[in-house]
Amino acid sequence: ATVAGHRRASNALLVGAPASRTGRSLFVAGPQLGYFYPEIVLEADLHGGGIDARGAMPPTMPYILLGRGKDYSWSLTSADNDNTDQFLEQLCVPGGGTPTRETRSYLYKGTCRAMQRVDAGTLGAGGGQPARELTFYETVHGPVGGTVTVGGRPYAVATRRATRGREPASARFFVDLNENKVTGPQSFFDTASKLETTFNVHYADDRNIAYFSSGLLPKRAPGVDPSLPTLGTGRYDWRGWLSAEAHPHGANPEGTWRILNWNNKPARDWGAADSNWGQGSIQRVQLFRGFPARLRLNDVASVMNRAATQDLRTVFNWPVIARVLARGTAPSPLARQAADLITAWGRRGASRLDTNLDGKIDDPGAAVMDAAYDRIARAVLGGVLGDQLTSDFADLNGISNDANPGGSSYGGGWY
Repeated sequence: ATVAGHRRASNALLVGAPASRTGRSLFVAGPQLGYFYPEIVLEADLHGGGIDARGAMPPTMPYILLGRGKDYSWSLTSADNDNTDQFLEQLCVPGGGTPTRETRSYLYKGTCRAMQRVDAGTLGAGGGQPARELTFYETVHGPVGGTVTVGGRPYAVATRRATRGREPASARFFVDLNENKVTGPQSFFDTASKLETTFNVHYADDRNIAYFSSGLLPKRAPGVDPSLPTLGTGRYDWRGWLSAEAHPHGANPEGTWRILNWNNKPARDWGAADSNWGQGSIQRVQLFRGFPARLRLNDVASVMNRAATQDLRTVFNWPVIARVLARGTAPSPLARQAADLITAWGRRGASRLDTNLDGKIDDPGAAVMDAAYDRIARAVLGGVLGDQLTSDFADLNGISNDANPGGSSYGGGWY
């Protein structure tokens, strides 16, 4: 397989075809790392003790995190799968009485239990705060972050994360890859299912390409909405873990022979973490278009560079906006001209490249879009949510993850 670095942090792309169909396989994957000096990982070439691998590794771990073995390559990008829930613990007083939000006992499976007090040691000074002893309470579901009232009754809010206390278990995934125990797509799926943290895992050898969306993911009780807090009395506890077969995965797709993921939704109807509001109907990975029937490395690089430098809002949102505007009369000639500039820029590809290196984007349509998009987005959602909820949502999830010098862009937003 051919391994090449992606243009920017957090970007990932896997493209290829089995050798039996095209004579070669092509693998392009991103490092899922920002730019730092010194970098958070080191390049290493490890041989000995059963290990034969080369790639990126952190100083704190004796295994390659992403790279290649003797006969295959693999890469990781963050998946943001939903492995965490909040449980509402109904507060109670042992022996009877009326609980308050200061009560430290809760009802679980018919018993009023005492919360456990945890002393996590001293938290050093920082952020304008002095050094202090860090203590918290926890229930069977996890640490308590606060209290609320529901219908006037007090509840504690506990957070359960599937991997809490199990973090070292994912090392089994890296051991298998570093020791070259993977022999093809199926053994790759078996290995990738051992990674309990949530990643998009890409794989390629000289005949196959494959993908697996990893994580120790809970099976929730019937009727539970995974986006909302769950009653913690025991009736709605998790019912085990999602099987490997139920995770998004695939190998050697027919037809276009491509596997793409740019930290985007891995499969239709697949849920995301509760804090992720960006997996809607428009995904930046859709910018990867225009592949020729037979791929060469320069073709892939061309598609990749175009996708990495286009304005997603102009490519996908503006055509819809323009159709709406066309149903009415522009309020002024200036407004008409502004809209026409964006339309014309979109027809030219909506590139944000500074091709003449004067420090500015070359097309005036970009300036118009930058000035207008936030107000357009607020107008669209404000008509449904109202001004206050629209502002609240903007605080939860930014309106647009614009192009920036730090790397990836358009990974979230109201697109």
